[in-house]
Amino acid sequence: MSQLLLSLRKALPHSYPRAVLLAILFVVLALLLASNTSRALPPPPPDLNIITTLDSTDDVGLFTSLVLNNSGFPVISYFDNTNRDLKLAVCFDVACTDPFTHTVDSSGSVGSHTSLALNSNGFPVISYYDATNRDLKMAVCNDVFCANRTFTTVDSIGDVGVSTSLVLNSNGFPVISYIDYTNEGLKVAVCNDATCTSPTLTTVDTIPGVNSVGYTSLVLNGNGFPVISYYDDINRDLKLAVCNDALCATATLTAVDSVGLVGSHTSLALNDNGFPVISYYDTSHTDLKIAICDDTTCTNPTLTTVDSTSAVGTHTSLALSPQGFPIISYYDSVFYENLKVAVCNDTTCTSPTLTTLDSIGDVGEFTSLVINSNGYPVVSYYDSTNSDLKVAICKTCLPLRLSTVDGTGNVGLHTSIALNSSDFPLISYQDFTNGDLKLAVCNDVACVNSAVSIVDGTSTFSGWFTSLALNSSGFPVIGYFDSSTSELRVAICNDATCTNTTLTTVDTAGLFAFFNSISLVLDGSGFPVITYYDTANGDLKLAVCHDTACVSRTLTKVDSTGNVGDDTSLALNSSGFPVISYRDVTNFDLKLAVCTDATCTSPTLSTVDSTGNVGLFTSLALNRNGFPVISYYDTTDDNLKVAVCSNALCTQGTITIVDEPQNVGFNTSLDLLSNDYPVISYNDFSNKDLKAVICNDVTCTAPTLITLDSTGSVGTYTSLALNSSGYPVISYYDETNGDLKVAVLKPVTPTPTATPTATQTKTVTPSPTPTITPTPTRTLTVTPTQTNTPVTSSTPTRTPTSTASPTQTKTVTPSPTPTTTPTPTRTNTPVTSSTPTHTATATATGVTTPVSQLYLPILNR
Repeated sequence: MSQLLLSLRKALPHSYPRAVLLAILFVVLALLLASNTSRALPPPPPDLNIITTLDSTDDVGLFTSLVLNNSGFPVISYFDNTNRDLKLAVCFDVACTDPFTHTVDSSGSVGSHTSLALNSNGFPVISYYDATNRDLKMAVCNDVFCANRTFTTVDSIGDVGVSTSLVLNSNGFPVISYIDYTNEGLKVAVCNDATCTSPTLTTVDTIPGVNSVGYTSLVLNGNGFPVISYYDDINRDLKLAVCNDALCATATLTAVDSVGLVGSHTSLALNDNGFPVISYYDTSHTDLKIAICDDTTCTNPTLTTVDSTSAVGTHTSLALSPQGFPIISYYDSVFYENLKVAVCNDTTCTSPTLTTLDSIGDVGEFTSLVINSNGYPVVSYYDSTNSDLKVAICKTCLPLRLSTVDGTGNVGLHTSIALNSSDFPLISYQDFTNGDLKLAVCNDVACVNSAVSIVDGTSTFSGWFTSLALNSSGFPVIGYFDSSTSELRVAICNDATCTNTTLTTVDTAGLFAFFNSISLVLDGSGFPVITYYDTANGDLKLAVCHDTACVSRTLTKVDSTGNVGDDTSLALNSSGFPVISYRDVTNFDLKLAVCTDATCTSPTLSTVDSTGNVGLFTSLALNRNGFPVISYYDTTDDNLKVAVCSNALCTQGTITIVDEPQNVGFNTSLDLLSNDYPVISYNDFSNKDLKAVICNDVTCTAPTLITLDSTGSVGTYTSLALNSSGYPVISYYDETNGDLKVAVLKPVTPTPTATPTATQTKTVTPSPTPTITPTPTRTLTVTPTQTNTPVTSSTPTRTPTSTASPTQTKTVTPSPTPTTTPTPTRTNTPVTSSTPTHTATATATGVTTPVSQLYLPILNR
């Protein structure tokens, strides 16, 4: 801010006084904010929380109140304890890296107990306590920065104005709840104009005794009537007042919780039914509690202890997620002195996700919480150790969401996932019961609700090894195998839900779907490009389509040296040329093909890893330099590995063992965060679990390993995509129940586990890109222009079915020329899972479908 003022001084004649420059500065800033021009630095990696110090001038940051403006940027009112002033911080980006802070009111000891709202123009309206005169005051700002404002003394009868809570009604007029210490009661001020020159003041509840009422929190119900939670300090109860009219002339009073000393530090919201939800502190047990009301007056609430680890639950602030689940910020006061956030996973908060958001020093008092458009909790709070105002965006607070997308029959094999422009998943997969290719189109980010359609039901056994991409219209394009006809096909959807589909056979020459694998992407024209394994001839092949429906195409043998091409994964480089990872079955190697033209007539072939039997289940992505990054399974050592290439041809690079308990790394799917850190989903075959790894550097030397789903035998056929917020979204197969499932994983703050053993090829290790945390600009204090107006009062049930679990072999060498092509039946009888062995010959038990033992090792692929 000071740099901007200095620039104005240099640009304008020196005769202009500072006041004029300030006025020009405010106009410039207002125009910038109105045009939604962000001055934000490049954002940090999406898997990190963001904590920013907004103001560190003197002892500041008490009594914070936070709202987000129309751009999603924080605006915060707070108290300057050193100078006893009311202050305001206006942010210019979501993380508030360079805020504008200044003093709003400095007339005496003013500004504690603040509550903030923005009017229809985006201008702040702030209620607060005037400790000098013991009055309730309000500042109505005439611009976004509150450079010009109108001050009103709303109530001056006695000692009034502590614990204010302010909202604006449908007319934009303030409504404020607060404490009347003199008359021992809870009061409400209902303003009859924007600046509250003639409010209606009402005593809602009177409780005789010294400091008998405290901690008010106010909302307006659907009728515009005030609803207030507050603390009865005489009876030590949490109470609720539901006003029966807009002025609160009469109210229904309820003791919501009266067991022990409960009810201080309340925060209130109304759910979609208009029923109150209240967070508060249980002093008797030093716990954070929540009350979920089942009617408007809360006559029969559900009371839940949210956090009981040490003395927790003061300074609460509550908001409801779009699903209606409570999210609460609060202070862990005694043992740890931390800022914490509780994210409830249901409406009654029976299984909350608890996160320590800031633990550096004594932090977390005077919290105020809102939820931004990405669903992240944003919290303003006080850093007592450094006497600072801080704000935090919690990206690790959101819980893991597991959803069953399709549970009709034995479904969910061979999944492939893509995300549309709203971050809603679309998933292609096989319906094993009916032999169909299916598509699930999700209606939310966690796929709680979805529409399922049959894309190809024309044959007896379609939908093997699906690979999905979305065209520029958001319509699905799916590559897959039909095992009954041994055809490679493409389904071109002509709408978002694939109700109208064009099916094209791409290749029929010697393909055998039980052993095959494919990978599909769309080129710059939206035409499909597909790599696949020609099992009969042992070749890696490429199909380059010349139109959207792939009626015209070029088929190329990319690699035919030995038996090659299994477990392929495809990406297009910046020139639009294919880059392909795959397995050399003859030599048990991981290989890479880098094409020098669109149809790959003369590729550069290289062996990436040849240490043992490696290269199964490859998944490929290109980093910002265009260098390949490949996840895959090491059969010899039963490990999940990742290869990070140091050049486009992968002649140099780093290979890291990411997870190394026995039999982990099946069905890998890889994507890269914006900082090139890999994120990988995979199957832990030993424990039958779905797992994910979040890498904390580009070569994944210190990964965070997470078990996402361990209920039954789950996690095969994984496919992963990262949404715009950096969340991994994973489709997978629940073998126990025969279901298609989706997991949405919260981003993980890098917390390195024990450093894994790394086996490196070559010597070059890419360096990670550092993340720069900017230092906030300090405050600019503006002398208030005051207009003081003193005012006197007047899942369905079914029998689970599953496919056979394979017996893993260390050496998988499919016959290049199968003698027979069995036709699978549709009988789905539950089978037992065999334990993988380390012999060279696969042995399966409990198989009820007529598939020979030759095909069992790939049924889980």
